[in-house]
Amino acid sequence: MLLRRISAITILAFFLSSANALAESNSIPPQLQAQTIEQYTPPDPSPIIEEIGLTEEQITQLSQISRKFRPLLDSLYEKWDEAQQELETLIASADASESQVRQKYIDVEALRTEISQLQFERRMAIRDILTPEQRLPFEQYMQSLVDNS
Repeated sequence: MLLRRISAITILAFFLSSANALAESNSIPPQLQAQTIEQYTPPDPSPIIEEIGLTEEQITQLSQISRKFRPLLDSLYEKWDEAQQELETLIASADASESQVRQKYIDVEALRTEISQLQFERRMAIRDILTPEQRLPFEQYMQSLVDNS
């Protein structure tokens, strides 16, 4: 039982931290984004695990989803952060042309779209694992975390 709880907490911590990372980054100045994300500690997911009654099989499947999506999202977040910093530098630069700034903005938005699409695919994979009765409480829990971040 303890191993199941630790595994579920680890899996959900990834989902929670990723869900909040992009939401947080939109309201924080670029120079503080990385520091804030590094300091983020996800809340204890034990209550929602118990509330929705995850099975051992569901926990295993969530772990597989985590292993699939985490490296992809981490890479995209890193690229997006770098592109966002480059955009800020170009905007402040006296030497950057308008077309350079606009192109970097397009790059930043393309990465944001790619992150959003990947998050959606991850969300759909999670949805497939959860029973219809588990979906609403899980989504409400996730939304409450985003709202409180």
